[in-house]
Amino acid sequence: IMDEMKSSLTPLAVDHKYTAWDAALILLREGLEAILVLSALLSYLKRSGNTRGQKWIWGGAGSGLVLSLLLAVVLTFSISKAASGSARELIEGITGLVAVVMMLTVGQWLHSKSNTAAWNKYVGSQMDQALARGSLWSLFVLAGLAVLREGAETTIFYAGMASSIDMGQLILGIAGAFAVLAVLAYAIIVLSARLPLRGFFLAATVLIYYLVFRFLGDSIHSLQVSGRIPAHSETGLPSVSWLGMYPTWETFIPQMVVLAF
Repeated sequence: IMDEMKSSLTPLAVDHKYTAWDAALILLREGLEAILVLSALLSYLKRSGNTRGQKWIWGGAGSGLVLSLLLAVVLTFSISKAASGSARELIEGITGLVAVVMMLTVGQWLHSKSNTAAWNKYVGSQMDQALARGSLWSLFVLAGLAVLREGAETTIFYAGMASSIDMGQLILGIAGAFAVLAVLAYAIIVLSARLPLRGFFLAATVLIYYLVFRFLGDSIHSLQVSGRIPAHSETGLPSVSWLGMYPTWETFIPQMVVLAF
């Protein structure tokens, strides 16, 4: 009986650990998209001859960044207060599944914008609506929402992996991503370096689906550890920690569905 119990609990004993590379990838993807949005807004504003609206765009971007940081602090504080024992695994699982849903929707949005013409049309329509309203506050709000959206997504993603990554690795990944983003922001916005939009969006979409696949497996695994989802193990199923794959049917089947999608 003891051997049977150990065999059934083996999949739950696997500890999923994220690295600085995983943390950096999330911030790089979200940060680069925010930089691209701001660059497009500033360029469109310059072409329209309304250069005095630039400070409103930068002001909105700064406000969006501050609100993102506040959101991160509030979410981190709330999770640290609520998480204890199995509750920690439960919160990690739920947050991870929320991140999966967000990444799937963002992935679809990115795929629809992978064509340069479609992207330019999207940015142009947003700017036209803002300028048509005749208020520079519209530019402020547009830039702020663009940055806040990326910041909120980043916060949710980090919350989903927070309990499975060493603090040193998390800080290293964030610091490295910020350094790369600073260089890219200067090159794209100040030096007007051209970024291949289609290549960026397609690469970002691939990255999102990798994270979806891994987050899905790790999140279901966390819910299994907390006892909220059963674990039917099978020795023939793959166990690959860096892909979030565990030898249970409850993790394997949803991941195969996402892979097929």
